[in-house]
Amino acid sequence: MKKLVFGLLLALLTLINLAQAKMVEKPELNFSINYNDLAKGEIHYSFSLMDSSKLPADIAAVDTLGIMQISSSKILYNKIAYIIAKPVGHFNYQQVTNYNEIKRLMPHANVKKLTERSFKVSTKGLFGYSYLLDMEYDSEIVSTANDSAVIESIDRAKRLDGTLGQVDSTIFRHIHDFSKYSNAGVSVTRHYDLDGEATLVVTTNISSVKSMFAIESIIKPSFVKETETMVELTKKK
Repeated sequence: MKKLVFGLLLALLTLINLAQAKMVEKPELNFSINYNDLAKGEIHYSFSLMDSSKLPADIAAVDTLGIMQISSSKILYNKIAYIIAKPVGHFNYQQVTNYNEIKRLMPHANVKKLTERSFKVSTKGLFGYSYLLDMEYDSEIVSTANDSAVIESIDRAKRLDGTLGQVDSTIFRHIHDFSKYSNAGVSVTRHYDLDGEATLVVTTNISSVKSMFAIESIIKPSFVKETETMVELTKKK
């Protein structure tokens, strides 16, 4: 029965894979996964800009780098979930850390490779800014997650997913040394296999934003647009 349901979902995904994704905001910070709606091409997300003390403890636990302890700041939190009509093996170490692929998924930024998994990202325009991006990858086949803080963050993010099943692979991102606007952030993306033909992607993001720039009416539209772009580009290749 499970295979039949997934088969129907995958058929639907094939039909709408090139269609414009629809962003749907969820009221719960750690919302449950609705496979049927995600299979229609929807991108589900939650968004919050708050004092660090107001973030639920289980979500806050994903920050093992002390980002929430930075003074004079607000915490930007969001969760994103969507389904890609590609097998989970597509998100392997070589693909995820490929320099050209990273640049392709960030068309509005200049990306400079520093090491195999470290990059300097500079956004364009009058209000552009720069930051450093460090990546780690974790799966049963390949894992670069050797730091205890990174391992713990990945484990805590998986716990947020409850009964989704076994994670096939995880991407851990640490963004830091911002030139302006923000302080630092952590992002943990999990990939779940859907019957060998599609992938459920779930991401938890926690960032520290300088208080004077923590303006939801500016940050939220930018977040929505960037997320839509990233998902559409991920679908295309």
